[in-house]
Amino acid sequence: MTFGKRRGGGRREDVRHPASLPAMCMTLSQTSTAVLVDVSSWGARLQCSTPPLFGEELSLSFAQIRAFGTVAWVHGGEFGVHFDAPLSAADLRSLV
Repeated sequence: MTFGKRRGGGRREDVRHPASLPAMCMTLSQTSTAVLVDVSSWGARLQCSTPPLFGEELSLSFAQIRAFGTVAWVHGGEFGVHFDAPLSAADLRSLV
């Protein structure tokens, strides 16, 4: 059993890039605005006054990028999203 390792080799393989961008989160039950705190090719951390629920699937839009994923964790007003497909290198470069 591997604790905290989604894809093996370490808790997090991808470099996280700090960001402070507005984002729109859409689930089946709600649409809310959020702030993108950091992002990597496979996920993001966001702040929101009404975060989605753990395990919810969502569509996330920020900086002309749209990503689909699942809420991996929620803690207070922050939550993490694991993307269904990685962001492209060009998309990541446009954010940093």
